[in-house]
Amino acid sequence: MTVTLTNGTGADLSNVRYARVMDWDVPPTEFDELVTHVGTGTTSTLIRSTDDGFANANPETARLNTGIMSGTINTDFSAKGPADHGSLFVFDFGTLLVGESYTFDIFYGAGANLADALSLLSLVSPELYSLGQSSGSTSDTYPTFVFAFSGVGGDVVVPPPPPPPTGVPEPAALALFGLGLAGLGLMRRRKTA
Repeated sequence: MTVTLTNGTGADLSNVRYARVMDWDVPPTEFDELVTHVGTGTTSTLIRSTDDGFANANPETARLNTGIMSGTINTDFSAKGPADHGSLFVFDFGTLLVGESYTFDIFYGAGANLADALSLLSLVSPELYSLGQSSGSTSDTYPTFVFAFSGVGGDVVVPPPPPPPTGVPEPAALALFGLGLAGLGLMRRRKTA
């Protein structure tokens, strides 16, 4: 989803802020999930992040949110929980001059498991993301849900997949091919002699 904030007020706007909240409730352990945040330290426009999926999305109050679990304010964390929590991200895009716009992207998705979710993220080159997972005993094999951002002033935290390999033959196959050609050449010599 592409989000565009445009200043149509007739005056410059400072401290243009945007907040987004996600309450995960991941089955089959709704209200008792694991949450991950990645990219909080490298996203320059991010002014607040917590695991509070119930926060008010008003950016003026959300920027003061203290989270649900300890150790989730403005920091990356992995599989925090289990608890009934989610994600809050508050951005400050600075000043928008009259008629100026700021555009960024939000991604929502899911993978059959953690590996699939990370593969999905590699297709969108996120700068910041949250994962929601069931708190089942093998949570990395359960469906994993994705909430991610790009264009928000961060470094890409899940790089795109490498390009497919080119058609350069491997040395062993090339050697066998050469040996076959040499054998054909010898057979041809014998027939002509």
